[in-house]
Amino acid sequence: MRRYKIHNLGPVKNAEFSLNKINVFIGPQSAGKSTLEKIISFMMWLEKEAIKHQDTDFIDDNFINEQLVEFHKLSGYFNANTIISYQSDIIGFEYGNGKHSVKKMDGFSKGEYGKNSYIPAERNIVGLSNISAVPFQNNYIRSYLFDWLSINKRYTKDSKLDILDLGVKYLNDEKKGDQFLLDDGNSISLENASSGLQSLTPLYVFVDYLTSKRLGYPSDESYDSLQEKRKGLLKKYLEVIKLIRENKTGDDITEVLRAIGLSPEIAVYISKELFNNPDLYTKLMAGNIKLDKETVERIFKHMFCNIVIEEPELNLFPKTQLSLMYYLVKAIQKNPKDTLVLTTHSPYILYALNNCILSYHVKDKLPKEISQKVNVPPINPQTVSVWSVNDGKIEGTNAVDGTIQDENGLIRKNYFDSIMGELMDDFRTLLDYYGEEE
Repeated sequence: MRRYKIHNLGPVKNAEFSLNKINVFIGPQSAGKSTLEKIISFMMWLEKEAIKHQDTDFIDDNFINEQLVEFHKLSGYFNANTIISYQSDIIGFEYGNGKHSVKKMDGFSKGEYGKNSYIPAERNIVGLSNISAVPFQNNYIRSYLFDWLSINKRYTKDSKLDILDLGVKYLNDEKKGDQFLLDDGNSISLENASSGLQSLTPLYVFVDYLTSKRLGYPSDESYDSLQEKRKGLLKKYLEVIKLIRENKTGDDITEVLRAIGLSPEIAVYISKELFNNPDLYTKLMAGNIKLDKETVERIFKHMFCNIVIEEPELNLFPKTQLSLMYYLVKAIQKNPKDTLVLTTHSPYILYALNNCILSYHVKDKLPKEISQKVNVPPINPQTVSVWSVNDGKIEGTNAVDGTIQDENGLIRKNYFDSIMGELMDDFRTLLDYYGEEE
């Protein structure tokens, strides 16, 4: 369970919620949805960093200012009454009166390492020519761009990606860059594609990579990140290691580590750390080493992903929005530990999700031919939470969890219904005078 309490932070006045597997925040502009997403993203990342370091002692005031305030572009959002509280099985975080505290929770020693991805509304910047040469400040947009420049290279001519049912295949050409192959055999660059494809493609590629290709030990991770993991791992095990055997060489250490089930990559990393540190190596030359394979795997492997997306509907035709939401629901269910967070203004995104919930309720009743025709992926309503954010507050109709869902998880009265009511009222009023003689 990941529980958040956020008060008086920028446009957010009062928001308390617990994250589910699929989470959606709806509401008008400037209501606070993006601010909530940024706090969610930061806490997920903070948890990941604590697992990487196997400690929380690195989190000081400078860290909070650089990684929360500046990185997420929240300067000016904090005041004397700002309160942020986060609690999971891994860590607890409190911020108030300009001070913060972090503590390990009971589940810290079993915490798993995940991949977090914040896909911003500015995602179409990857289509700009020579974007890799443009200097960016150290914030979430720069991080997103760097991730893209690593991930997109996985999609070569031998691993092209169909983009929904739009009749185009995406690939990254070594010479031409990001390209689309069309059904007629021609190709166009991402830079010259429609605004819809420029917005949809990076989102789609990220989700495909994170839910389908993110397996084993991530080779796209930075050197600094791997170094922090190694330091955290050694720090943890220096207290319990009993040593390899007498007169072992660096190569022998690698073989011992591999023998207990570690991958060659991790075995080499750890053996180099031991072999290149004379003091540590001397201490370890007294007996046998005993490493917990499960713990090492939890730290070095990406065991799950947390995906946060701003306004997935940007520049998309309504039918494409439906197809995208159905795809996201299917993709996020491949791994039971993966999570998805969305902010949206679109009724099509909202009602596509509602269809998926309804599909779950009737999946055992539908005739096979009807099920194949409708083709709406079912999602367990207990794994879905939808909140309405208005004027900085979560205004749900469900007294238990603050969502706008009924007891069956279906989305009922909400902001979009009220706007549609106003629209139809205006239509009926004008219709009364339509066709009258002047």
